[in-house]
Amino acid sequence: MNQKKMSTERTEGNKFSRSKIVFCVIYAAILLEAVLMGKIQGLDFTQNLVNIVTAVICIILLQSFYEHEIFRCEKNRNKENIYSNVLYAFNIILSILLIIINEYLFIGCLWLVSVAVISAIDGMKHGTVCYILCIVQYLLYSGGYAGDKNILLYYVIIGAAMVLMFADNTMRELVFSGLSLPVFSAVFVMVRYGFDMRKISAGKAYAIIQILSAVVVVLITLIVRHTIEQLENAGVCTVYGIKNKETVIPKEILNEDCELMSELKSFSERLYIHSVAVGRMSEGVAKKMGYDSALAKAGGMYHEIGRIKKDEFEDFVKMTAEKYDFCNALTGLIIQNYRKKPENKETAVVMLSDSIVSMVDYFEKNTDKTMPAKEKIIEGIFLNRLKKGNLSECDISDDELKKLKKVYENIM
Repeated sequence: MNQKKMSTERTEGNKFSRSKIVFCVIYAAILLEAVLMGKIQGLDFTQNLVNIVTAVICIILLQSFYEHEIFRCEKNRNKENIYSNVLYAFNIILSILLIIINEYLFIGCLWLVSVAVISAIDGMKHGTVCYILCIVQYLLYSGGYAGDKNILLYYVIIGAAMVLMFADNTMRELVFSGLSLPVFSAVFVMVRYGFDMRKISAGKAYAIIQILSAVVVVLITLIVRHTIEQLENAGVCTVYGIKNKETVIPKEILNEDCELMSELKSFSERLYIHSVAVGRMSEGVAKKMGYDSALAKAGGMYHEIGRIKKDEFEDFVKMTAEKYDFCNALTGLIIQNYRKKPENKETAVVMLSDSIVSMVDYFEKNTDKTMPAKEKIIEGIFLNRLKKGNLSECDISDDELKKLKKVYENIM
């Protein structure tokens, strides 16, 4: 247990160091932008100093937020991790570069692309932080464009719309949200020119750029989101970045009609249906929570595979793992779930999903009994697991458990 604790501390320490390096790069980029734009715009010492001080304030506010949300590494703290620190930093720096370019060449709302991407990948909280940072940078450095209150209002509104429309959505929902963004831009153009076709025609270059930039933002966001989902489904990456061999889930075993699932189906149709349901629920919850969704899905699908040889549960799991090339993380998850002692968040999700699916199945089969509200089912299962100490070795905080409950309520 001490070795496990030391290993966990080393892993968390590495994440902490990587996060600090990435955010130091962001801070350096923000400061460099302030100095560079001062020289480009020919600002005097006082004006340049104001920009630098404002940049430092932005850095302090950003640091304060992520000191609380990202850099807390001690056990039992809720770490709502950014999908990829590198991806986050790249997007921030990209927007800074685009704001500088916007000083010389009008590029519409393209400089807000990082807001859309981060919202779609990391959720509303991180998208909002990026949005505020970008708007402040735009106000500081965009010259004449910021002086036009109508254009400024448009960027404030469309940036907020990106956060609201793109955050915490499925890919299907994201596509529908994306379609509305260019329409919104077109409506803004018409409103700005008072629906006067002659004025719109005279300013057609501005109108075209504004609408096309919204289209490009949507396309980039969809491509990045789709690419990440494909990498996740292929078992290549997780919320913490590229996987190592210890956690790679073979793609073929995630197929509900694969050979191993067919073997489970032959053993018990009921157990097969139950396992598929647990796998799907675990995957959905893991995605919403930012956990390894491929591991959670595979764990849910095969959490009962050892029952084919009930008297030799763990031995059969290990034999199956070797035959079908299970990674160590999946093998460990199945055994931990069998022992009812999860040591990681994905195993906890599988255990809770198993309990919820079983409870719903019980009430559906016993029609003479009235099924309680989903909130009561979930609350009862969580309290029962906590009372039994099933989550005592799992690094899930009280705040994270509350979020888990809400996610289960939505998925049910």
